Amino acid sequence: MKFEESLRRLEVVVDQLEQGGEDLDEILRLFEEGTRLVDVCSARLTEVEARFEELQTQLERQPENDETQTETGDKVESPKE
Repeated sequence: MKFEESLRRLEVVVDQLEQGGEDLDEILRLFEEGTRLVDVCSARLTEVEARFEELQTQLERQPENDETQTETGDKVESPKE
């Protein structure tokens, strides 16, 4: 399940829990589903955050010149202002 799908489902689960009216077994099932969805979303956000940090580190290490090297090693000239 994608992050966005998990987040939407989590919102539905939270809404159902906030509305109440469910029996105890349904509340427990919804709560368990919600905690699993929180774990899925949290793990994905942690992965994305680590990737952003990795990219930021790569950018900081690049020499400041008019050319940027792609992942394949090709050099691409930066656009002139």
